[in-house]
Amino acid sequence: MDAPSKRFKILGVLSVLLAAAIGLITNMVTSSFTWILALSLAGLVAATAALTWMERGRAVEPRGTIVTQRAQSGGSIRSGRITASSGAEVSEKAENDGRISRSKVRAEGAKIDRHADGGSIENQNIDTSS
Repeated sequence: MDAPSKRFKILGVLSVLLAAAIGLITNMVTSSFTWILALSLAGLVAATAALTWMERGRAVEPRGTIVTQRAQSGGSIRSGRITASSGAEVSEKAENDGRISRSKVRAEGAKIDRHADGGSIENQNIDTSS
């Protein structure tokens, strides 16, 4: 699970728990009012509002995941593997007899550019996952 996804799940669970606590304290305040219960209710409502602000205020626009491979002018890309997710952008280009071979890329939300211009990239592994 990527970090943003995990964070939003934790915030969602905390929101539900705070809502349940607000319901419980509200029932207690209406059945036997005390200032401590009233202040506890106000604190829980403020905590829920802050949690909602954190959850909504930091939401990231989802980006598309893009993978581009280009071999031209005698270049070649062989026996590699690319795994991209969470808005990653991966670009590989081999030209002028350049070679990219037996290389792996695992990208989560990162931008990776590899370019072999007359040279070679072999057995190179890149991992940007957490």
